[in-house]
Amino acid sequence: MRTHHFRTFALGIGFSLAFSAAFARSEGSEHELNIQSLPLDDALQEFARQSGVQIVFVSRIAEGLVAPPLQGRFTTVRGLQTLLEGTDRRVQKINERTFAIRPPAPGSTAVPTAEARALRTAYRSDPAQRDSSTMEQVIVRGVAEQLVATRTETPLRSIPQTVSIISREQIQRLNDTNLDEALSHAPGITLVRQHSLNQELYARGFQITSFHVDGGAALHSFNTATLLFLGSPDLSEIDHIEVLRGADGLFASNGNPGATVSMVRKRPQDAWNFNVDLMAGSWDKRRAQVDLTGPLTQDGAVRGRIVGVYANQDYFYENANLTRRKVSGSLDFDPGPSTRLTMGGAYQRDDALPFFGGLPRHTDGSDPHLPRSTSLTFNWSDFELRKTDTYLQLHQSLGDNWLLRFNGTYPRASVKYAAGFFDAPVDPVTKGLLGQPATLISTAPNTQDQLGLDITLSGSMKWLGLRNEVAIGADHTRFESERPASFGFMPFIPMNALDYDPAAFPDPRQQGGNARGIRSVARSRQGGVFGSLRLYLGLVVPHRRPAYRKRSNQGAHHYEFWRPHANRFCQRSG
Repeated sequence: MRTHHFRTFALGIGFSLAFSAAFARSEGSEHELNIQSLPLDDALQEFARQSGVQIVFVSRIAEGLVAPPLQGRFTTVRGLQTLLEGTDRRVQKINERTFAIRPPAPGSTAVPTAEARALRTAYRSDPAQRDSSTMEQVIVRGVAEQLVATRTETPLRSIPQTVSIISREQIQRLNDTNLDEALSHAPGITLVRQHSLNQELYARGFQITSFHVDGGAALHSFNTATLLFLGSPDLSEIDHIEVLRGADGLFASNGNPGATVSMVRKRPQDAWNFNVDLMAGSWDKRRAQVDLTGPLTQDGAVRGRIVGVYANQDYFYENANLTRRKVSGSLDFDPGPSTRLTMGGAYQRDDALPFFGGLPRHTDGSDPHLPRSTSLTFNWSDFELRKTDTYLQLHQSLGDNWLLRFNGTYPRASVKYAAGFFDAPVDPVTKGLLGQPATLISTAPNTQDQLGLDITLSGSMKWLGLRNEVAIGADHTRFESERPASFGFMPFIPMNALDYDPAAFPDPRQQGGNARGIRSVARSRQGGVFGSLRLYLGLVVPHRRPAYRKRSNQGAHHYEFWRPHANRFCQRSG
């Protein structure tokens, strides 16, 4: 009897080497802003709403501070610095869409305004203005920018469904390399292993079959036999992932009662950055990833990004492996000050010896307690995936308040495979494998083509003096899949499940036999139009109400503070 080695966790090493050279520092995009003088907390919230960026700060560092009015066109950093004038707070750029407000640097001093001093004094003396909690409150202003709500950037608190966002930082910290691994950390998502190459995703008891890329038209896998990705997609070109649990039928054609997943690609940056990520782990897992981005012209109007991956791995069960090679590239053009054109593509090649079918049970349904390293594979099994993806995107600003977006993507996959599996039980006495192993072999490359086109016009306008947000658009999707294959059985060879030898079974492609040809074809075309209207009735706008006002009477100054619970101003003299 051959000895099986039980490996629980022999070696696990994951490390990243990042080499970055920032030859230019960006202050962020320019925004048209109109913010009145407000307490700093409210002013930062209004800045985040008008600019669409995320602003992270600890609430106590904004206490007692008043921001000056801000009107005109500002970059993100310059606008925030203007709001912080007269204070010792500082701005820190985390990424292109996230900025943090930090406490004063050591040794710095700043003199607050008279209004700020009065407000701070009243805050300390008025129990109703103080927070009795001893725990620091962290305020995060975030938006979902791709799939949810209205296909426009929407604050998370305004979305009536459950949304999870898996950030790039989370993906890197958990060493997730494919979509299955990333979604295993998302709340409410269940993974069911089908074979060594792929897992099925479930939410609320329904299989997830609806996917978006960069917020475009929904790409579907219409049944489990025609998988969308033919293996879990690699995350090397993905920046972050958005998961909407519940039906998304308004913007995802037929929708899905379980969940919809949107993957957002990395974009070229206007500052040079070069990263090398290396990973080594148990079961001979090796991965190297290179990511280079930066401006291609002196004025930064053309930017590029290229990402390359080489990875291979074995599994905790024997005789199965996977090797992956992938390269992706994208270009950003700015033909004009209000236009951005993005085009890109990717090529992925997977070569694997797969493990299909799982392990059999005893004839009475009980567990045969086979070693966890057991896999009933065959030496002649193989899986060859070739996948290409091209896309084109256009962002056109129409004035200050309107945006026209076009998104077209064309993924195409071709796969050849040969695999066998045991469909018969194990004898509980002799541990012999009963019955003949079945085979499933492609007779020609199995192909899958999809086309997704989407156009959206979104913006805001005033009607009867009230602000309204509008989004209208249309999409078209096409899906085609063809799977020619043969199904048959290999000759019966006596084999003990505890001493399985994958080399004992010859390649059926060289033996002939009684295989039966099968052919599966799936085609679908869908199109639709959509629209949404968000009305702001103007009945209550808390962030517009001043937190204080100053009045003068015969040389005496009186400060009045708004108390929401009393719905009135309360007076303090100074």
